[in-house]
Amino acid sequence: MLQAIYLFDFKFLAYICGMSLLGGHRATDNEKKSAQLVVSAIPEKEFAETIVKCQPRDWHTIHPIMHLIARYDREKVKRIVDYIDVNRLTEKAKDCWGQCREIIELCDILYTGNYKVAKSFIKDNMNKIQIMYSFFVIISPQCAIEAFDKGIKIDLLTEHWWDISFGALQQLYKIDTNKTKEILLKNVSKISERISSVSALDFNDKYCLEFIKLIQKIDTGIFDIIIDGLDIVKIKKNWGNGAIHKGKEKQVEKRREQFYKLIDCK
Repeated sequence: MLQAIYLFDFKFLAYICGMSLLGGHRATDNEKKSAQLVVSAIPEKEFAETIVKCQPRDWHTIHPIMHLIARYDREKVKRIVDYIDVNRLTEKAKDCWGQCREIIELCDILYTGNYKVAKSFIKDNMNKIQIMYSFFVIISPQCAIEAFDKGIKIDLLTEHWWDISFGALQQLYKIDTNKTKEILLKNVSKISERISSVSALDFNDKYCLEFIKLIQKIDTGIFDIIIDGLDIVKIKKNWGNGAIHKGKEKQVEKRREQFYKLIDCK
């Protein structure tokens, strides 16, 4: 099974299984049928063992396969995660907690199949966490607050995933408003810098705008500090650097207008 995972490359997932890896594609009926056949043929226990035995870099290949399985057979993806020997996986991942992409993809593999397993995995490895990435916050906002109280950095802007950043901030806000404000204050400079670097690409979906709106809702004072730190000239200059997905031109333009109004950009 370990060698078989490499058959699931971009072309196979996109053109045979119809996965929208770059956005903007809906699977055809034939692609759905192909995907269902592929998912039905994946041996559950062997695949679970592969997740444990493979090299950490291979979680990047396994990650979209798990999402494919989840799309067509929720019960199967749960069984796969339930078959995983978490103790052996913990040992395998012990040196990966400082590697953003590897450990996030592993946690998402667990989360895709069984939320409770992913949450326990985060909690049981708190002593190894060097940075609480946004996706960890979504899985366990309570662990994130505990980590923050211990002086561990909370990264609200991991990579360029605005949906994850929005989800993380939303989860924190739900359970502890005051701690959320403290965490935001620690992230002010990074948030201003990141917003100053946005382009049209960041507005292909709603989450960048929703993230900014949520900060304003949580605390207008912190929101104003972030806005004061923006480089408006850079924002205007960068806008054309990002590609707009076909068919989303009007939505992106509407979001741009809302964004400019929000940050008082004339």
